[in-house]
Amino acid sequence: MAAMTKEVILGAGQARLVGAHLQANMHEEGSSCATGFDQDGDLIEWPIHLAESGWYRLSIRQASLGGAKRNRIEVDDQAYGDLISPNREGFFDLEVGMLHLSEGDHRIAVCKVWGGIAIERLRLVAVPAPNRETPRFDLVNPEASGASRRLMAYFSQVYGRGIISGQHTSAADGPEVTAIRQLTGKSPALRGFDLLSYSQGAHIPDMSADAKSEVDRNRGSVEAAIRWWQEAHGIVAICWHWFSPLGGRDQSFYTRDTRFDLSRALVPDTQEHLALMADIDAIAEALDKLQEAGVPVLWRPLHEADGAWFWWGAKGPEAYLRLYRLLYQRLTHHHHLNHLIWVWNAPDPAWYPGSDYVDIVGDDIYVAKGNYGPLKFAYDRARALAGNEKPVALTENGAIPDPTSLQASGAGWLWFMPWWGGGATYGESNSEDHVIAVYNHPYVITLEDLPDLTSADN
Repeated sequence: MAAMTKEVILGAGQARLVGAHLQANMHEEGSSCATGFDQDGDLIEWPIHLAESGWYRLSIRQASLGGAKRNRIEVDDQAYGDLISPNREGFFDLEVGMLHLSEGDHRIAVCKVWGGIAIERLRLVAVPAPNRETPRFDLVNPEASGASRRLMAYFSQVYGRGIISGQHTSAADGPEVTAIRQLTGKSPALRGFDLLSYSQGAHIPDMSADAKSEVDRNRGSVEAAIRWWQEAHGIVAICWHWFSPLGGRDQSFYTRDTRFDLSRALVPDTQEHLALMADIDAIAEALDKLQEAGVPVLWRPLHEADGAWFWWGAKGPEAYLRLYRLLYQRLTHHHHLNHLIWVWNAPDPAWYPGSDYVDIVGDDIYVAKGNYGPLKFAYDRARALAGNEKPVALTENGAIPDPTSLQASGAGWLWFMPWWGGGATYGESNSEDHVIAVYNHPYVITLEDLPDLTSADN
């Protein structure tokens, strides 16, 4: 009988390099590292042989070159999440996550996304099987509506036992939902909407034709969301691409298209602050229509802040956290919007507003077309970030993780939600065969599988 593999340590010199190259490690005499992850397709890949199946903890000794970096980790060519390298001096061991591997040969790779890293070695250590930790499904708002509580109770029943199918739709008519139904014979259980056209700053003279078209087609999304809940009995999620409250061009929710200064907007009585509050109050009116109609909303504002490509993240985590908490207080305590289930997503703990302001933690992850990996490390990271207390959702994605891989890896995402346009359809991220297989997989919850969540009897 083969001896159990207790630990595997492999240096950069034992890996296959594509694009990257070996160089002497300036921090540790006698060792080498892989660097030069400059072009798409560059990677470092280690071949691994295990004598026995089991759970393993993966860590990678690496250095970030010139600030925080993010690159993709693949296991046997399946995307498992990102290697998120903090802005820190020198080489250090970065714990990536836990994975279950079968006896035999495997491959673990770090693939260039942002680049800017040097990698010295990989380490796998055998560990006991993890305990399944059950998150809390109570809501942070003590005055939460009955419909919101019923929806969270349903989530508690299916969490880890199935994944809710979702699809984001920027346009009110939701052509993606129609395309999925025609292709698979089924519909997503969750439909994502956007309040971008409800921003007061969405009507900018200097706007490209594509941006104007998106705003125009987005109008009526609140009414469409009400119909989705009341008539289709589907679940509603809403994000908000918040056009700059004061000045900007084209898609002014992007940092590149506005000079709006969040740090000034947090100072009372400034012009920026008045514009900010006016926008929040205007969006509260739109959200209140959903409350009046009895629609619980998976509300995901201020998303992807850690990337800094949106103005609400451009001034760093301190300003962002103040804005997030201000938005929560204003909508919850001033406007009494008790139908909102607060969904937060950014994979960096420095941006986490705290468990008193978040009901569900999420991550937005886009990988290469056709890579249907379970994103297990990203799931673990998001769960740990909130102290394992919150359910975790894949709040945006391109490629849909393979449901069988999700089950095998223990990546218990609550839902998936490809982006609009070709995110789930038209072959941009997923093949038609894959979408058909996903929507007909027993682990995937479609609209047809949902109980009538509009009824107090369920």
